[in-house]
Parts: sequence; structure tokens; C-alpha cells
Amino acid sequence: MTTNLFESVNFMLKNTRHLLVSSLVEETYFKTAQLFAIRGQQTQAMINSYSQYSKVVSDAMNSGQQESNTHIVNEFDRHNHTFIIIETQSPFQTPRPPGRFRVMLQSQKCDCGEYQAKHLPCSHVMAACKSVNVDPMNYVPMLFTLQHISHVYENSFGLLPLESM
Repeated sequence: MTTNLFESVNFMLKNTRHLLVSSLVEETYFKTAQLFAIRGQQTQAMINSYSQYSKVVSDAMNSGQQESNTHIVNEFDRHNHTFIIIETQSPFQTPRPPGRFRVMLQSQKCDCGEYQAKHLPCSHVMAACKSVNVDPMNYVPMLFTLQHISHVYENSFGLLPLESM
């Protein structure tokens, strides 16, 4: 994730490498302010269209939902909501053989590690939720809601004084 962040910033500033440090800082500041304004408008537009989550989250959830249809669910511990999920097909994203995964809904863990890494329900969690009639969106953190994301973009950037000042 860190490498991708730096690569993104480098791409954004690729035409400014020849500038003086003060100009480089100013350009970075203005590009960041411009990006915040654009992203804030995009987020508000999604909220106005009555979306609760971003397209990335919605697409990930839809993909996981489709993939969960190929899983066999065995309830292992009803009291603790622990399941054994057996994949009958290879996952769409990764070319690995089908596996067997333990899902623990109460502790929000899956042996595949995807749920813990992305903080979004993986197909195994979705299959477990489906078997006990629980909405998998209950396991999506509030942090991913557009309402929460819009708060990030509410902050504004002040104008920089002239360089001579």
C-alpha cells in the first residue's frame, strides 16, 4: 500500500520535478486542494443519488455475493457463529485451487485473510451470513459509508500567501 501511495503521488507530480522546492511545495498543495474539491463533489453526487456506499465497495460486495453462490456452508458452532466454508470452484480473482475456510462471524474473521485485510466481507463471510439469514452489510464498517467519507472532504484548504510575503 505504501509503494502504491508514493507511485500515485509521483505520477501526480511528474511534471514538477524540475521546479524549485518552494514551487514544488506550492504545486503539491494546489493539486491536493484541487483533488479534495473534485473528490468531495463526486462523493456528494453519489450521496445525492441515494447511494450509501462507493462504487468500489458495491462492486466488491456484488462480486463476493456471486462467488458465495458456489460455496458449501457447514455450520460448525451455532452458539459462536462459526462455519466451515468449502469452495466448489476456484475464486474469480486468484488462480488458486478451491479451499476450505473457517468463518467466525462474532470475531469477524475468516481463514482466507481477505476479510481482515480489506475490512469488507469476503465471499466466505457472505455465504455464512446467507446461511443464517443475516445481511452481510452488517459487517461493513461505517467507515466505508459515503456519509463518513464526505466528512473527510469537508475540510478546506486555505489560500497560500504570495511568495514575496
